[in-house]
Amino acid sequence: MANDGGGLLFDISDFNRAFNEYGVDASYFRKAWGAKEFISGTPRVCLWLNKDSAKKAILNPWIAGRIESTRKARINSPRATTQKLADIAFRFGEVRQDGNERVIIVPSVSSERREYLPCGYLDAGSIVIAPNLALYDTPLWNMALIASKLHLVWVATFAGASKLTIATPIPSAGILFQYHCSRRKTKLTLYVVQRIFCSRESIISLRLSQSYMTPLICPLTCVLPMIATTK
Repeated sequence: MANDGGGLLFDISDFNRAFNEYGVDASYFRKAWGAKEFISGTPRVCLWLNKDSAKKAILNPWIAGRIESTRKARINSPRATTQKLADIAFRFGEVRQDGNERVIIVPSVSSERREYLPCGYLDAGSIVIAPNLALYDTPLWNMALIASKLHLVWVATFAGASKLTIATPIPSAGILFQYHCSRRKTKLTLYVVQRIFCSRESIISLRLSQSYMTPLICPLTCVLPMIATTK
């Protein structure tokens, strides 16, 4: 969770301006993904610093301005816990990744018209924005389970679905999605994931919001439920 008042998260156009006009070091920035960004295929950019890198980065006037903007937003917050974060205005309020992981992202909200939950494998260094869910450095077969019909039914049961959206619940005691995968099932799952990636690669110019309606992707969702029933 950034909790930054808009100081640490910005559009790519803002980053390009900072890079071209203020000479900011691109290594201080990461792609930031939420549900909207992932489904539309248009990531935002976030300032991603630790205590050591912040000492050098703040010498740049543009970065210094963004950090100061975040500090002011936090210190003026009515919440005491947010005010305390003003002392570390160079970073997100909650940091749950080091920024070097390979990430499987699961958008927290999606259209109920989909017959599977959208998810994807992000480049190393990608940052997932709360309240979206992510799996860090996890085996690839997890992606197939997330996209399965079995998982979709579980999500709809515990999170509910409206006519427009379906929300992915944050796991809590009593409603965990548990699955025991045998060696044969693991192989089948990996095979399905590979087919999904190959199909997405063939229509790479399309955004996810467009590609899930194509005949290249939809038939694969029919295979995913087999993962839970194959013996």
